[in-house]
Amino acid sequence: MSIAGKENVIRLSEFGNFSDGKKNAFEALKKCFEKSSEREKSVIVIEPGEYLVDSGDSIPLYSHTLVIADGAEFKFPENLGDNFIRRMFRGINVEDFTWQGGSFRGYVYDINKKENLWKPYSFTGCICIYTREGGCVKDIRIKNVTGYDVAGTVVSVEGFEHKKAENIDVKDCRFIRCARFMWDYGYLWQRVVFASEYDEASVFNALSNIPKEHISEELTLDKDGGIVAEFMPKALPEERDAVTFFGKEMPVGIIRGKQYFVLNKGAENSLFISEKENGEPVKISAMPHNTRLFRNMFFIFHDLYCPFGVLDMEKINVRNPKEEKGSVNVVYGKNITVTGCRVSGEGDSTHIARSENVVFSDNQILGSRMGALYIGFFCKNVTLSGNTVYGTNGSRTISVERGTEDITIVGNTFTGGGRGCWFNSPKNAVIMGNIFSGNTEKCTPDIQTGRFCHVTGEFEKYPEMYFTSGENDEEYGSVIIKGNVFKAKKGASSAVSFNPGGKNILLEGNIFNGDVCDIHVAKGCEKPLMMNNIGIGEIMEQRFVNTANQR
Repeated sequence: MSIAGKENVIRLSEFGNFSDGKKNAFEALKKCFEKSSEREKSVIVIEPGEYLVDSGDSIPLYSHTLVIADGAEFKFPENLGDNFIRRMFRGINVEDFTWQGGSFRGYVYDINKKENLWKPYSFTGCICIYTREGGCVKDIRIKNVTGYDVAGTVVSVEGFEHKKAENIDVKDCRFIRCARFMWDYGYLWQRVVFASEYDEASVFNALSNIPKEHISEELTLDKDGGIVAEFMPKALPEERDAVTFFGKEMPVGIIRGKQYFVLNKGAENSLFISEKENGEPVKISAMPHNTRLFRNMFFIFHDLYCPFGVLDMEKINVRNPKEEKGSVNVVYGKNITVTGCRVSGEGDSTHIARSENVVFSDNQILGSRMGALYIGFFCKNVTLSGNTVYGTNGSRTISVERGTEDITIVGNTFTGGGRGCWFNSPKNAVIMGNIFSGNTEKCTPDIQTGRFCHVTGEFEKYPEMYFTSGENDEEYGSVIIKGNVFKAKKGASSAVSFNPGGKNILLEGNIFNGDVCDIHVAKGCEKPLMMNNIGIGEIMEQRFVNTANQR
């Protein structure tokens, strides 16, 4: 953006001195930015200093604006009160907008602290730009911005399916411990079911963040052997009715952490259970004192990754940050470049979905509680190159979600993740010259680092890299996997796994030098062409069971 003339420059100091970090700068910032809307083009200069911004409302952003905030730090308050979902700066249908410099600071929830200033369900977006009906978003440039402990997206741009936000550049930014907080699949459940393995505060914290309507009161048996309680959670619609027990002791014959199916589905009391759906009933002769259960295990294990599950969102009169996950978040975008950034997140570190013409290059992802590099549903024309992605035992180090087409992944390092590297029904994927090392930490048989699977009652099993067929057994391919290094750790189910539906798959010139070097090819997957691979193990015809997601 080229803006000339002193008359176009607006300085925040014109609206008062609020740079001490103590006085609330919200009104001054709002007036400053609103003044820019009165001009065709504006430069907003926010002088160095600390700016406390405390409001449930947002400061508006406008088109044809250059914001220069070098040396300015924008602070969220220590106490969010009832306004625990906030977006500090917010623009609607913004075009030709540049933000340069500045820092955002918050107090993201820390699972290792007994006392936290913010709740885990707090969401504090920083620079948020949305498309609304009849308008458009395009030419958005974010440069040299930093963020620390922000419990939400630092940069979020969203378009519509039929009106994508265009030309989005995020360059040379640093977002550390940012992004929307997430628990990680099974985190809460595991600390309650295996309570003796964790400290008392951790167990109490986990129970406090599970909705009480999904926890039974103390269980007893009726005269017919049915499981009863004064309060028994109802079955959720369209879910398999499965339960897991928890308490100091388990009933005889019940495996701690394993799910059991309710035979009389939907019953509110006097439940009868089986190890399999519609299987033989498990007879329980005695119920230990203070034994309780979780019901609707898919919900308990998976859906509670998001702390908003404990809230009644219909009663909260704010926009639900459903899609806004990563520290960098783009949904329904076109022509996107994210380069030279360093990020880590207490949830999904990055989140790009339903977008096209994406270049994500030369970035460092240095930690993630959930997905590290997330390419969401139905992206097209994606290039990932030269990135270092360290998952820190989060969920998947890289996820390429269902419907993604024409994706090139070249020269990256993926390491330290929890549940492997996942490709869900890719169409035309080239994966070349990457390192995949130790991305199955959740499979480690250690209660502190591993994750139990509620389906089996054992630790989860994942491959280092795996391909699935999305919904309704749709096909995936063509896929080229060439010149990569695979170093799968002990506990991984395989080095690479192909579920049914794969076609036109080439594995050539890869090096397998980890503890696990086998390849699993399921029935229903076309046999891959494999040539000139070094250290490859057995080629096994075995269906990969994604234990953590199996319903």
